[in-house]
Amino acid sequence: MFIEDNFNIEATYKKMHFLKHLTIKYPLMQSIHNCLYKCQLSTLYSDTPECMSILGPSRSGKSKLVKSYFKKFPDKRTPEGIIKKILYCTVPIPGVRGALGPAMLESLKDPFYKKKQLSADRNFRIIELIKKCKVELIIIDEIQHIVDRNNNRLLRESADWFKYILEQTNVSFVFVGLKESKKIFWGNEQLRARVRNNFNTSAFTYSKEYRAFLYSLDLSLSKMGLKISNLADPDTAKRIYLASQGLIGNIMTLIKEAVFITLQKNQSVLTFDNLFESYENKLTDIYSKNPFDIQFSVSKAMQEFTPLPKIDSELSGPMTNNRINTR
Repeated sequence: MFIEDNFNIEATYKKMHFLKHLTIKYPLMQSIHNCLYKCQLSTLYSDTPECMSILGPSRSGKSKLVKSYFKKFPDKRTPEGIIKKILYCTVPIPGVRGALGPAMLESLKDPFYKKKQLSADRNFRIIELIKKCKVELIIIDEIQHIVDRNNNRLLRESADWFKYILEQTNVSFVFVGLKESKKIFWGNEQLRARVRNNFNTSAFTYSKEYRAFLYSLDLSLSKMGLKISNLADPDTAKRIYLASQGLIGNIMTLIKEAVFITLQKNQSVLTFDNLFESYENKLTDIYSKNPFDIQFSVSKAMQEFTPLPKIDSELSGPMTNNRINTR
């Protein structure tokens, strides 16, 4: 790719920084944010706070959804210490139970999170800090790192540990991960019973909602100095849909790279050439032929396209539900 001599690095950096933190609202995001708020409030008024799960395929925007909510409640420093209304924690790799405690302590800003401690002492410290920081919602992301180890004992112990922290703190939990993360709830009926709000972040279908998302994205790009690129135009929208499989993570990866290419060329609109190059750089594993190639048969590809399967929102599994076993 040729970079223009008058390419403005500083201006491009600011625009790409804006794009990195850009959040496009859409119906599923609003529904999930509303439920997160409901769970957060239940910590304050209920003896049994509501919990929830957000499961979906890779690149479906799960982490982005919870992080955009998390940012609404920044930490506050007070004379008594830090107030952390939302505790966001990522399950480390490998997802052994012994690693969960230190990861949570690190998220709680405990300076001694790496210190070796007995399990009971670490649990006491976690519970103490959650209460001291006045945490109202605990988000556990990448929960599949526990499930990936395919160890039933680890699944049971992890589920028991989450239930123990929940009961001792009375703070709502949110579990986020891939669809196979459902297994974490199979071995603990009490934990599963608490996780009553279950959301699936499946890919977009080619619909008015999907094109409305592209239209909003196009408008947002205009705020950083680009011209309207007509991303929601039927032909362009179909090509983006095929290139991304309708996954919001893939859509944003494609558009961010296309914006960067556009800025490097000192252009002001996302052309098919720039989208073609973006796909070649970032998403070539989806189609052998680039959807932004003029010779690409959009109508044929749309007819042959198989949408990604949706996830069953039921958290029960073969370890606990005989009805499912006998189907």
